[in-house]
Amino acid sequence: MTEHEELLMLRALAAKQAQELEASRRIIAERDEKIRKQNIQIDNMIQALLHARKKLFGPSTE
Repeated sequence: MTEHEELLMLRALAAKQAQELEASRRIIAERDEKIRKQNIQIDNMIQALLHARKKLFGPSTE
């Protein structure tokens, strides 16, 4: 294998790894967004639960 062929192979490998890295970054960004939305939903559900508990049982006497 000549130096030129080896260089071409290394460039191809670097390009492939760059594509894989970008794909991984996209997946991570999508998952981060999904987690952010789920956290908002959880917070909303907690607030609804606390509100319902106050309505059902009244204010705490502690």
